[in-house]
Amino acid sequence: MQAAPSAPASTIAPPPASASTASAAAKTVDAAKPGKADLAGEPKPVAKPHLATPTAAARFGRFDGVYSGPVCYGKTRELSEHCYRAEATIRGNTITGTWPMPNEFGVTMFLKCEVTPAGDVTVFMHSERADSTRLATINLSGTVHEGVLEADGKFLRGRSASIHLAPSSAR
Repeated sequence: MQAAPSAPASTIAPPPASASTASAAAKTVDAAKPGKADLAGEPKPVAKPHLATPTAAARFGRFDGVYSGPVCYGKTRELSEHCYRAEATIRGNTITGTWPMPNEFGVTMFLKCEVTPAGDVTVFMHSERADSTRLATINLSGTVHEGVLEADGKFLRGRSASIHLAPSSAR
């Protein structure tokens, strides 16, 4: 028996739609339009336009670069005044830094800071052990002015602290 030649797929017509199928298809098409109701009567959300994200180059600010200099802690009844050298990076409106604490094995200091367009800074520093146990917290405020970051503040228990960081590499 010889098989009947079949028509190419592109010429096969879909089966005729019933009135109820055509009606449902029309509702589905309308429901796909923003602001139109779906089959359950719920309005579809209207998509918001996507805003472009600035490129990496556009996020750089006038203070960007690597800064280094002394971090100093004031004298207390039990501890003498002392300073050590640290390094932080400014990128856009954020300053970050991480360094091992001198003379405190296994302790790391973390610095996070926001810079306003005017150059005002709010600095948050904290030290912690490798197991994430927090040891100390320092809050400082200051400025980035003429290429130098200067901020003063205190530990939560009142000991004074200051940082004085200047650019340490070409920007």
